[in-house]
Amino acid sequence: MKNLALTYILAAGAAAAQWAVPGVDQQLAAVDKVAAQGPFQPRWQSLESYQAPQWLLDAKFGLFVHWGPNTLNTSRGLKWRESIAAFEGRKFDANRWADLFKRSGAKYVVPVGEHHDGYAMYDSSFTADSSVKTAPKRDFLAELSAAIRKQGLIFGTSSHYEEHWWFYSNPPKKSPPPPAVARTTPAPGALQPDEDFLKLWLARCTEMVDKYQPQMFYFDWQIEQPAFQPYLQKFAAFYYNRAAQWKKGVVLNSKYEAFPEKAGILDISYNTRRMTWNPETNRHSFWQFDTMTSDAWFWRPTLKYRPVTELLAEMADVVSKNGAYLLNFTPDDDGVFPPEQERALLQIGRWLAVNGEAIYGTRPATRFGEGPTEGLGNSFRMIGNYTPQDLRFTTKGDALYVIALAAPADGKLAIRSLAQGSALRQKISSVSLLGSKAKPKWERTAEGLSVQLPARRPEEYLPVLRIR
Repeated sequence: MKNLALTYILAAGAAAAQWAVPGVDQQLAAVDKVAAQGPFQPRWQSLESYQAPQWLLDAKFGLFVHWGPNTLNTSRGLKWRESIAAFEGRKFDANRWADLFKRSGAKYVVPVGEHHDGYAMYDSSFTADSSVKTAPKRDFLAELSAAIRKQGLIFGTSSHYEEHWWFYSNPPKKSPPPPAVARTTPAPGALQPDEDFLKLWLARCTEMVDKYQPQMFYFDWQIEQPAFQPYLQKFAAFYYNRAAQWKKGVVLNSKYEAFPEKAGILDISYNTRRMTWNPETNRHSFWQFDTMTSDAWFWRPTLKYRPVTELLAEMADVVSKNGAYLLNFTPDDDGVFPPEQERALLQIGRWLAVNGEAIYGTRPATRFGEGPTEGLGNSFRMIGNYTPQDLRFTTKGDALYVIALAAPADGKLAIRSLAQGSALRQKISSVSLLGSKAKPKWERTAEGLSVQLPARRPEEYLPVLRIR
């Protein structure tokens, strides 16, 4: 089957038969066998017995990496076929990437396996548009999976190929809105992909699972469309059954409730146009939020970077609401992280080296926090300007952690939720500032817990209190 892809070249303007690719039926026969024989069956009722793995519940922080031919589209304005022909990644170094990821404090990494353009960053049997068959002549996912795991991190990947049917048809098709409730009825006038495309999509995704054994598989939007539903059930049963064979915990992400709540992990992505389809945060079920370090998913020379303080505040907000934080970084055309991004990764890592115990392995408190800024609250607005009154809570054992989303200029923190007579009636035995040997002065009154932070603090970003 490995040579069959050489006969298949995806061409703009090709007819619907373009999706009838050799080898797909053989792949899907193997998928059906695995999906039918393991502990999970390709039915939602069976898939709802899925349990989120312990590693995800404890990890809290992962990195997303958007890189590929689409980088040349955003950085140089190249068109689809032009960017595929020009993409080489000449300075890509998987070990250097993985070392940087480790130093950032991230616990899992999700490089994009294939984006909307249909270019495979791996050795695909179902397209000639792959990094192994084109100019790079390298299997980027194989190199990254090995380097990331060597650093003791969890390797995942993502597929955005479902969107190819809409964005790369000739002419491109209008994207349908996500179903508000039902998964079975398309919105009026919403075009759905044909069977050949859906079979090809499933073959490509399951091949990635078998070749690289990712412990997180991330789907972008469009899989919530009704036509995908039977194929999603097959993929999930296949993936979960493979994980049972590997004896590894895996995570399947999806947006817009494409899966029933218990059948996978809901991912919520910041997007001003589509966020209204997402449910509210502070969920009882674990979830994931993915967002950008800049104003774009792919690199371009004019990127505007977000302050590290804002990224850390966003992370704390998500974790306090029973979520994991997946933060996107994007290398340049050649596969090098620009200095601004490398500095941000290292600064996040330094903060986590001091304050990670308030993030890793924690669980939500009875309330996520307090303060005037909702952050990722019911409105799903992007973070605004946090104040020192904006506090987020996490717990571990007998410790309550209080993360101030902005450092107070006068060094004073007032925690109203811990007032005498409040719902949190436990006796406070000690208050300490993570990373500092100096003991903060504190007093508990009917107004709240008042804490004077030490004059010298361990780092410049968000202060974190441990309260026992």
